[in-house]
Amino acid sequence: MLPDELVKYILSFINVETLKKLELFKKYGKDVLQIRFPDKKRSILHGTYQNIQQLCFTCENPLNNCYILTLCPNCNIYSKEIYNTPLFCTECVPISHELRSKYCKIKGLLLKECNFCEKRIIFYRIDTKMNNFENIDKNKYF
Repeated sequence: MLPDELVKYILSFINVETLKKLELFKKYGKDVLQIRFPDKKRSILHGTYQNIQQLCFTCENPLNNCYILTLCPNCNIYSKEIYNTPLFCTECVPISHELRSKYCKIKGLLLKECNFCEKRIIFYRIDTKMNNFENIDKNKYF
């Protein structure tokens, strides 16, 4: 059996798509991300780990058909094989008419401070049910 530190180091060279299929990723995933991105805050790496597992960036709610995408350059993680911009459940970042900024009148957008770096960023509501083209009458449009 190899020491944990050596296992984490070896795992840090494996492609993320392959890595997330391995049982070892559940045990060592956060540490592997820390090895790959040593300059990122631990809280951002934890959120990225959650997103890779299709969970909310801050809690453990699954990301269903409706979730919140943030456009924060400080909290994004990207390399040749991974690009993650934080995704939140609608409970952690509710976007409603009351929360929308007076400067941002577009439905589904919210302009506010990032929970991690406190810079003003855009939160965008994604609803995959609304983007489902299977229910469209194709003869009507094509």
